Amino acid sequence: MSLRTLTIVYFLFLLGDILGIITDVPLLRYVFKPCLMIILGIAYYTQTHKPLQTSSKWLLGAIALSWLGDVALLGSSDIAFQLGLVSFLLAHLAYIVVFSKNKPANIPAILVQKPYFLLLFVAYWAGFLYLLRNIGDFFIPVTVYATVLLGMAAAAFNRFGWVSEASFKWVFMGALLFLFSDSLIAINKFLVPMPFADIWIMLLYTTSQYLIVRGCLMHEQQS
Repeated sequence: MSLRTLTIVYFLFLLGDILGIITDVPLLRYVFKPCLMIILGIAYYTQTHKPLQTSSKWLLGAIALSWLGDVALLGSSDIAFQLGLVSFLLAHLAYIVVFSKNKPANIPAILVQKPYFLLLFVAYWAGFLYLLRNIGDFFIPVTVYATVLLGMAAAAFNRFGWVSEASFKWVFMGALLFLFSDSLIAINKFLVPMPFADIWIMLLYTTSQYLIVRGCLMHEQQS
């Protein structure tokens, strides 16, 4: 099956999941949401180089962990939320490995050349944690998660200069959307319920994963 066909199937399943949110029919979510990362994983596997490179295995691992997080977050208990948190934390760590793998040693990382860009990530991290400072027992795990999440976004930004412009843009935009999606989850859960939050979260999250995978494929095909 072609990448274009799998892309269409992926976003059709996203529409099915969003329909489940809008109509408040859990069965639709149970059917469509767990399939999203499976479809994306198949799309990546069919397009990547064979035999699988180490970075490809890490990327497939990130997708698999994201799938586990998706399934966990179909539940509404604190345990389900914690399992989802751990799954996505591990997924972000896997993405950090993917984004940092195979970097040429003779090209300095952009955050080493221009460390002031780090201030943007630190400012977002500090502002986010300040908003969530009164969430009680969840503050420490959320702090750890936010740190790893920002590390993932920084690792995506650090690809600048040693991958193609298109690959950099797709992956970094995907990382930013992932950041915004997870931020919405935290704000909606701990601060104030937001209208249509689940819809926005899923749109940002699924688009972010797709952009990351497509951007990584672009880099592989140009290598």
